[in-house]
Amino acid sequence: MARINRLLLGAVLILTFAAAVRSEPERPRPMRVGNGPPLLVLKVDERSITVKLAPTTQGGPAERTLAIDREKTRVRIDEPTAVRQNENGTTTVQSKLRPGTFADLKVDQRVRIFAVGDLATEIMIALPPPSPTTKPANKEVQKQEEKGK
Repeated sequence: MARINRLLLGAVLILTFAAAVRSEPERPRPMRVGNGPPLLVLKVDERSITVKLAPTTQGGPAERTLAIDREKTRVRIDEPTAVRQNENGTTTVQSKLRPGTFADLKVDQRVRIFAVGDLATEIMIALPPPSPTTKPANKEVQKQEEKGK
């Protein structure tokens, strides 16, 4: 009898927990503002940030103003740590995100913004990468130099 009571109590607890989890409203997912490269900051004050949007084929606004909130908006700095020139001519930039503040936001910076509606929830400041420290030599040039020796 005690065993049946434990099983029934367990089943009731599981069903109650499942119902409680389902009843929580789903949080809206932040969406990236703009497509393509980081956006240019046109204006920033203590309550809002205005960025220039990349032009699209469908038209639309050239800029967008989003609210910022010290409690709901996180500022991070995407700081490049290394730049490497690959053999195929492309450049790879390694970076590290570190915490930032609203004081780090400046006009003419490049940023990536994620927002829910008109509230920016995350702003990532994109710092320019350092110049490549070493460029790999072209393999054909190396072979020609070796033949000439």
